[in-house]
This record gives sequence, C-alpha cells and structure tokens, in this order.
Amino acid sequence: MGAHYDVCLEQPGADDNASAVAGLLESARMVAAAQPTLDYRIDFVAFSVEEPPYYGTHDMGSYRHASSIKDQKNRLA
Repeated sequence: MGAHYDVCLEQPGADDNASAVAGLLESARMVAAAQPTLDYRIDFVAFSVEEPPYYGTHDMGSYRHASSIKDQKNRLA
C-alpha cells in the first residue's frame, strides 16, 4: 500500500498528500492491531519524487520501488 508525500511548486499538500499518508499510517496501525494471519506480507510505503518534473518518468519513487521488487524477483500477492 503506498502514498506519496511530496508536492509540486508552492502548492499545499494537505488534500492530496497528507490525507493519503494519514490513510496509509492508519491502515498500517489497524493491520498491526488486528495481527491477521496472512500468507503474504503487506508493505506500507511512503513515496517522494511523484510530482513534476518526475511524474511519469522512471525517476518516480513508486516506479523505483516497483522496479526494485521486480529486480529482486519478489512475488506479489
């Protein structure tokens, strides 16, 4: 599960970024509290470098994270 926390130029990130990161953190808290028995792991990842000029490029934080998973040949559920 991922969210990004960077903003573009002088824009406030509260609506887009902070709310997504808050949702990510709350989801992580809820999973930790529930301690479910799973056959897989859940990664909670906060990304930067998601806004212009990086958006849509191979330099985006989420792209680099996904590439590292692929490079390590990790299986995704």
